[in-house]
This record gives sequence, structure tokens and C-alpha cells, in this order.
Amino acid sequence: MNYYSIPLAKQELLYHMLQVGGAATVHLHSREQVIEASFTVELTEAQAISKVQLGQHTGTLALRRSNLANHLALRDFIEDMANGRHESAAPRPASACQPLNTAPLCQATLSELNRVTKHGGSFSPWQGAVIAVHAQPDHDGRTAVVVLGNATRMFCGGSSALHLELADHLIQHQAA
Repeated sequence: MNYYSIPLAKQELLYHMLQVGGAATVHLHSREQVIEASFTVELTEAQAISKVQLGQHTGTLALRRSNLANHLALRDFIEDMANGRHESAAPRPASACQPLNTAPLCQATLSELNRVTKHGGSFSPWQGAVIAVHAQPDHDGRTAVVVLGNATRMFCGGSSALHLELADHLIQHQAA
């Protein structure tokens, strides 16, 4: 079976839609092909109600608006639909959730990452790695540049989503 996943860069779209509501589409990638899922988000005072359509399948997910990690639950829901787990209730395979042998980030690195994603600045989590975040005081948008050895990546998004993306990127780099 193909394993479909939403690329990390597109997960910011999920986060944004859960904040403002509306309709959007997102592509899910496997090694062989790309498929498209359409979804709408209706916001109430307490909930974000997401309706997802993927081919002939539809599903609805209600999330509390106060949870900042809702986009991850929506991502998992869409991926589960694409991979057929919404009907069988089969658990997500461990290899699909995260790479094996991933070491969590140390508390000092997480604290510095939290500081720079909220206020801007830079820090070096280890030798050969630099994270620089540009933050403007009048809105939540952030731009981060991450240099890990000879590889450079750029990330954009709100402070909470950016924090999650950068932490995930660092964990994956440590595991490699």
C-alpha cells in the first residue's frame, strides 16, 4: 500500500485554515503519485469543524479552537483518509508516525527555539548548526533560516507553527 503524506511545508496551510476558516485543497504525496484532498473549515466560537473530501470519501472532524496543535490532528485525519485507515480503524504504523531512533531535543535547545520563534533572533543548537528567525513586532508572521552543515532551509509561518516545524526539522536532522 502507498503511504500518502502531506508535506511539512503545506501543513502551514492547515494551520492557517483552522484560524480563518474557508475552503482549500492540499496535495498528498506518495512515492508513486500525488492525490488531492479538498476541505472546508467552519469556525464556531468553541470549535473548528473540518469537512474533508478525498475522491468518493468524506469525513468530518470537530476540534476545539483553543488547541494550537489542531493542524496536526487535521493532517493526521486527512492522511488517514488517504491511506484507508478511516474505515478500517487500523492504527497508524510506527514508521509512518516518525522515524525510528529519533532523539528528542534537549530542554536548552527547546527553550532557545521557543525564544527565537516568539521574539526573533538566532542561536546555534550544536556545532555547525544555526537558526535565525526574523520577527516583526506588529504581527505573528515569522521567517526562519536554518543552516545545518552545508544545507540551508527557509521556513515561514506563525510563531507556534514555525516552532513545531523547526523542532521537527531538527529532530529529523539529529536522527539522520
